[in-house]
Amino acid sequence: MKKFISGIFVILACCSLFMLPAFRTGAARAATAINASCTTYLSAQWQMFGYNASGTRDNSVETTLNTANVSTLVQNWSFTAGNAVQTSPIVASGIIYFGSNDRKLYALDATTGVQLWSYTTGLDIVGSPAESNGIVYIGSVDKKLYALKGTTGALLWTYTAGSTIESGITISNGILYVGSEDDKLYALNATTGAFLWSYTTSQSIQVTPAVANGIVYIGSDDYALYALNATTGALIWSYATGSYINGSPSIAGGVVYVGSDDDKLYALNASTGAFLWSYTTGAAVQTSPVIAHGDVYIGSDDNKVYAIKASTGKLIWSYTTGQPVISSPAIANGVLYAGSYDTSMYALDALTGALLWSTSLGSYIVSSPAIANGWLYVGSEFNDKMYGFSLPSPMQLSSTALSFSASTGGANPSPQVVTLTNNGSSTLSWSVGCSTQTWLTVSPTAGSDDPGTNSPLTFSVNDTGLHAGTYTASVLITPSTGPATRVNVTFTIS
Repeated sequence: MKKFISGIFVILACCSLFMLPAFRTGAARAATAINASCTTYLSAQWQMFGYNASGTRDNSVETTLNTANVSTLVQNWSFTAGNAVQTSPIVASGIIYFGSNDRKLYALDATTGVQLWSYTTGLDIVGSPAESNGIVYIGSVDKKLYALKGTTGALLWTYTAGSTIESGITISNGILYVGSEDDKLYALNATTGAFLWSYTTSQSIQVTPAVANGIVYIGSDDYALYALNATTGALIWSYATGSYINGSPSIAGGVVYVGSDDDKLYALNASTGAFLWSYTTGAAVQTSPVIAHGDVYIGSDDNKVYAIKASTGKLIWSYTTGQPVISSPAIANGVLYAGSYDTSMYALDALTGALLWSTSLGSYIVSSPAIANGWLYVGSEFNDKMYGFSLPSPMQLSSTALSFSASTGGANPSPQVVTLTNNGSSTLSWSVGCSTQTWLTVSPTAGSDDPGTNSPLTFSVNDTGLHAGTYTASVLITPSTGPATRVNVTFTIS
């Protein structure tokens, strides 16, 4: 099965309908009321398969999951699609996106797994999506690339390639890059879908491109890795491996790393394509390399996960699973996550290779994991599922759904209270995501509770300036330990 690369960004933004957490604060236990106005916050997202355009698959800003607590990961939800899930998930603005062989792209609430929308293409989806500036992109075996509004799934534009699209998508500097079975790499305007250029290799392109320093890198079934000018598509260099390239390239420190079905991981000079070193595993390397802290991590069809010194190509450690590893690993905060065809998801210490946690998903794992905001997301193939894992939460809310009603011209309804209780054994800090819905306020928006104590969160609505109809909002409450929880609010004016 082919692998696909995409990326992630760290962004500063204001909250929207699907609200993300404000910065956690160490507010005193007796927190005073705070106006729930929109607050600027830092949010880690996984917007493309490779975390970033260069495809390193290293979420360097993850702070919740670590080597000390990952052993307590629990499954919080699973979602069943209509067919196999081979694509890898992405995460943006509180939404997880992934495709399925049932022809659909799904959008789920990232904390609850509840479906927000789906969009049906003409044939199977096996490549991973990408998101940028509120637009989510997906390719299909029906030869088309789709651009959809991220919050609603509304179609914005399509582009038809010359053959099926199994490649994932990479976006860099406003340009979208995607490969096709017609042997071409395409570059399109990410906003409009306008064709910019294409480059033709000798065989099909089924892997996701990577972009760094003005160069786009792509592997082809003609055994070669190509380096092209990212603006013009002009060939800079190519390098022939000994077999198919089924994993996407990764670039860091002036070096491009790529695996091949000739059992090798290659390290090449990113500017010239000059050979630096190779490492030989026991079988085909179909995964995309992970690069972090001077090390490179890969999976192999010999059932192993490898850690290799990026500068020398020397083995640091290897870990043996029960079946081939064709799901590309990912790393975050010292933990390497890898799925295996033995149905298990593994969390390993990135420095030592020691097993920290594992769980069976009940089916082959081809989908590659994404880690964002204290969550691990991964799909499994023949049971058609997408999973969300996080740390167990000591936070309990008395309600996660509130409903208000009012008559036009009448009085505003009375506020409603959600009680937040700390059922853990240590002090729990928490923050409330800001609301851009002017009719909704929450007070307080931050605080902390000692074990066994609680805080009342007051939700108030105001119909000033609103017309008759139903209004909805989703407020994310984020604890210092464990997963965030959403409180969904409905306000109906008759």
